[in-house]
Amino acid sequence: MTPAHTWVDPTHPNDNGRVWFNVDFHFPFPDTHWVSHASAPRLTDGVTHCQLVKDTPNEILTFRCEATGTAAPGELSSTVQIRSEGGDNFAWTVPITVCPLTGCSDLFELSLSETSWEVCPGEDLASLEPVEYLFNVDWNAAEVRVGSLAAAGGDPAFFSGPPANGSTLTATGSLQNPGSYPVDVTLTDEFGADHTATIDVTVKTAAACGQLAATGSALDRTAALAAGMLGLIGLGATAMVAAGRRAARR
Repeated sequence: MTPAHTWVDPTHPNDNGRVWFNVDFHFPFPDTHWVSHASAPRLTDGVTHCQLVKDTPNEILTFRCEATGTAAPGELSSTVQIRSEGGDNFAWTVPITVCPLTGCSDLFELSLSETSWEVCPGEDLASLEPVEYLFNVDWNAAEVRVGSLAAAGGDPAFFSGPPANGSTLTATGSLQNPGSYPVDVTLTDEFGADHTATIDVTVKTAAACGQLAATGSALDRTAALAAGMLGLIGLGATAMVAAGRRAARR
């Protein structure tokens, strides 16, 4: 499995106060004896020390590096290799960015494939287009949070895929209260900084959705029927009075 892009943030040193990174490879290791090797990237103006740590039961190979000195921002790469007695050879190239001395998070941006949703009262939100998370660069997100639509009434619920570039957000349920409701979608990067984009959710009025007209027609029909019944009752009463008068004259 090829790991995601590796970002080295000078503002987040390890416990030794050094510039560092860890990359985990999840890999079904060969059954025979095997060895691993990796090239050490130049992270700083000092010395970089790297090691490969094997966790055989969990099939994890961790590539771990730390460096003394001041970070040297730039684009790097490192190759990790596994060789086994069975003749199997595997290699991965790890893309590495050493960020500016101000950190990595300012380099990351979030946008959304859909910035607005429009629905009618009671409409199934599952019919809306999924919202895709779009990253300006291949940064690593740790979690996603979505704002509330409680003020819009109904029973809305959001469902998100993993917090990653290209993952999607969907919704189910429905909304009831006409109005405009901005919903913030926030992804937190691996260094703890938040990146937010907004979906403008509009619940249209019943009239705009044609719902009021249909309801009005039903009411009109009911009112007309009631008026007709009253008219018939009135005519019957008039006829009864006229018949009474004729009987009295006899």
